[in-house]
Amino acid sequence: MAPTVSASAAKAAEPVTAIDKTTASAKRLLDDEALVRREKTARLKAAREARDKGEDA
Repeated sequence: MAPTVSASAAKAAEPVTAIDKTTASAKRLLDDEALVRREKTARLKAAREARDKGEDA
């Protein structure tokens, strides 16, 4: 028979230590920074392509 408790619920039931909280916070921060970098890179790439397209004309 399959367990009825989801993995996330089982993990949430475990005690959370200070290092777990710090690790989770750091991961969120890094993920947020990565998202900002991806958006900036996409914006710069689009601007560069638009500029290059304009120079070719």
